[in-house]
Amino acid sequence: MLITIDLSTSQRCYDTGNFTANSTYGRNRDLILSSLASNATGGFYNATIGQDSDEVYALALCSGDYSAEECSNCVSFTSQEIMPKCPNQKEAYMWGELKGKSPCFVRYSNRPFFGVLEVYPVEVFYNVNNITSDLTEFNQKWKNLMDGLVRKASMDTSGLKFATEDANLKNLETIYALMQCTPDLSQSDCDDCLGQYVVFYQNCCHGKQGGVVRGPSCIFRWELYPFYTITATPDAPPPSPLPPPTTSTTTEGMFTPS
Repeated sequence: MLITIDLSTSQRCYDTGNFTANSTYGRNRDLILSSLASNATGGFYNATIGQDSDEVYALALCSGDYSAEECSNCVSFTSQEIMPKCPNQKEAYMWGELKGKSPCFVRYSNRPFFGVLEVYPVEVFYNVNNITSDLTEFNQKWKNLMDGLVRKASMDTSGLKFATEDANLKNLETIYALMQCTPDLSQSDCDDCLGQYVVFYQNCCHGKQGGVVRGPSCIFRWELYPFYTITATPDAPPPSPLPPPTTSTTTEGMFTPS
């Protein structure tokens, strides 16, 4: 039986300030959010609208394996969802999901946050099943994979600060992993964000068969099944798709290290 992590949309509505209905800030927020989908087809877009206390900053980010159409659709859905779910908060973000894909990300605020590393708040999801293979081999392969992937994502020059990688185990299982930062972060800040999230996962969920850690500036996910689009090499056929899971389970919680 295949058990997968079932990620649902989740939003964070900050308590840093509210706006009133039909206010200039509210209209600016709705306007800038409605513009994100058509401008984020390249995978990332940020913009500002308004002046002084009515200024709104917003960005949209899609996983690096999204097509332009998929990105636009996911950002459109997420932008529409965040408005009623955070109806009068001046600051919020949301991870939205396009079925069968990693989540896309929409964020807005009344303060400038472009290029600013923010590790918290942190969401943690994990697969409830335990690793059953040789833990000595698994732990070493997992650590090497994550260490290399942090560097690969932070140094990515595609404009998305996105990377995927996999590692084969002796029992024929494969570890699949994905990392991404908002591209406005510096290389060192991206490295820091992802590195902390790897440690958070280890402290929370070591020994589980997959997990996700995500927040305002970066996302980290790994599984024992392919969950992102894998590009085949010229001499190799594309991997066969997995059958749909018969059961899924999710554990979600806010995690703050001591």
